[in-house]
Amino acid sequence: MDSEFRLKIPFFERRRRIRLPWTILIFGVIFLSLPVMNYIALGQRLSIPWKYPRTLLGALNPFEIVLLLLPIVIGVGLLMVKRWAWWLFLAYATTLLAYNAAILALSRQLYNVNALVQTAIFVSAVFYFLRRDISAPYLRMYPRGWRLQKRKPIVVEVIVDGIRRTTLDVSDTGIYVDWEDCYRSPGEEVHLTFRIEGHEYKCRAGVVRVDEDGAGIAFRGVTASFRKELARDLESLAHG
Repeated sequence: MDSEFRLKIPFFERRRRIRLPWTILIFGVIFLSLPVMNYIALGQRLSIPWKYPRTLLGALNPFEIVLLLLPIVIGVGLLMVKRWAWWLFLAYATTLLAYNAAILALSRQLYNVNALVQTAIFVSAVFYFLRRDISAPYLRMYPRGWRLQKRKPIVVEVIVDGIRRTTLDVSDTGIYVDWEDCYRSPGEEVHLTFRIEGHEYKCRAGVVRVDEDGAGIAFRGVTASFRKELARDLESLAHG
């Protein structure tokens, strides 16, 4: 068994090419293209040809220009799977919704109603599709202290792509693995197998964070029953 384990290590030690979750890839590209789409829409609304950028941008105040260009920075951060990109998106979404609501309150025009509704739908879509790959892992993963509730670290054996490791924490959205010198990169996909309270869990997952202590890994494609059963087992283990 030990010899077989050692023979497998060189294969897994080779770094794989980063594979982004499709949600992050799609929304990263959308954010990069947003300034172009908004620029064209602005030209159509003001009846100014797109080939006159000085005239078009001159119709905007400095704050509006920042809102126009900021999605490029967010898109780059998402594609690089950076934590700051999520926080920047939260700030951008809050500011944009508040700005559109203020403009609507002042003008009460149909165009501004559509702008507010479209912004709300887009922000909701980003929250819904990226909540597992970015928001939940970054806000809840051990050892970060940003959680609203405290709980003890959960240490169990986990098999990551055939290699036995140990968790430092487990939640219904992912695990934090004791993994010194982790050779995985954020965005790479792995396969997990672990047992909690006698129940075996197997699933796909994605690396969302790597630091000097280990790696934060978020579950992917799991069902609601998977999360519900895992949450129940974790609650039982915490009070056991």
